[in-house]
Amino acid sequence: MTKLPTLRVDRLFDREEKTKLLDALNQYGFFYLEDPRAPLSLIKSLLQEAKVFFEKPLHYKMTLAMEHAGLAWRGYFPVGQEYTKGQIDQKEGLYFGLDHPPHHPLVLNHTPTFGQNLYPKDQPLLAKGVKDYMSYAQTVSETLLSALFAALSYHPEFLSDYKKDPTIFFRIFAYPAGQKEAFGVHEHTDMGFLTLLYQDQWGGLEAKTTDGSWLPVPPREDAFVINIGDMLEYYTYGLLYATRHRVRNLSNNLRLSLPFFYDPPWQASLPRPPKDQFLPVTEMSARKEVRWDGLDLFSLDPALTYGEFVFQKISKVFPHLVPSTSRPK
Repeated sequence: MTKLPTLRVDRLFDREEKTKLLDALNQYGFFYLEDPRAPLSLIKSLLQEAKVFFEKPLHYKMTLAMEHAGLAWRGYFPVGQEYTKGQIDQKEGLYFGLDHPPHHPLVLNHTPTFGQNLYPKDQPLLAKGVKDYMSYAQTVSETLLSALFAALSYHPEFLSDYKKDPTIFFRIFAYPAGQKEAFGVHEHTDMGFLTLLYQDQWGGLEAKTTDGSWLPVPPREDAFVINIGDMLEYYTYGLLYATRHRVRNLSNNLRLSLPFFYDPPWQASLPRPPKDQFLPVTEMSARKEVRWDGLDLFSLDPALTYGEFVFQKISKVFPHLVPSTSRPK
């Protein structure tokens, strides 16, 4: 069985590691990332606090329902309320992001995803764990993106523009036990730049290979799973590949996962740098195939903002949270 490559965060700027990074994202779109400074005790505590929350009665969890946060898209959703490509996913979850004060201009303007997180009042360790983990994950993501842009020979200013005000999404997902037929998450790709994922021990994640088969991506206590999203495939003209993936919990236990998404600024437009502005250090070829969602990624209007791109997708994932007058046609 093919195994995904493993990289180390403290070696990402080494010549050999940068080559390995580009190869991994061109061939698989996925790899394992080891970090000798990873806060494993924090992660274990966060998973335990999450387990306590998800095992509480539904009526309690619904006090944090996403409806209470409006277009900020924060809080809890139950099983059966999230969709992938029009199909109901068998998972429940908590949505978080960067906290924005009420007087933030984009909060006052009712801009989607801008607002404040919702936390259970009787679990202060969960709130603290979320904040501490998001801070750690953002640092790792920015290091990884810097190494990737350096490997591609992107101009440093290109990266600095995206680090000023990134879009940050953090999720805690819970997958019911024993999904023999149903999928916790159906086949999809992520939307933005990078996903940093920590899985508990039960597994269930699979990535689609070039021959159309599904490759298990088993959990590792000592490593994160990294995959890239649509925006890095778009910006690199398909040289880096946003791999389709899915989740099915075949264990007899509740499965927990911690996906952290590091994406372009919400209001950033989508012009791509000319191809000759980046020179991959290895011979890579772009993949061309019909996408899972029917989107022609490379015909996006450069005047489109990242926020508009995301809004079109999330409004289909959570249609009940989006006012009918603002849904994309």
